[in-house]
Amino acid sequence: MESIQSRVESWIRDQRARFLRVSWGPLHWRFRWPPWNGEDADQRVKIRREYEKRKKQIQDLCLALKSESVEDLQDLLCCMVLSECVYKVINP
Repeated sequence: MESIQSRVESWIRDQRARFLRVSWGPLHWRFRWPPWNGEDADQRVKIRREYEKRKKQIQDLCLALKSESVEDLQDLLCCMVLSECVYKVINP
């Protein structure tokens, strides 16, 4: 039992010595959290512009099709697609 204990203790000392000899280098990593905060204001501006552009397109489409809301527009477009599918089945 003592021989196992002495081998384990010598192994631990050896591992400790190896571990302390390792050069870890500078550990000064700078983490940003949340990752979307930082110097990406121009990215947010681009996304906002794209959102506003798409929103205006949907509103213009609602006006052109005389639908009162986006839900009405969705219903109308679904009906159009469904009628096109039925037309293609009936008239191949």
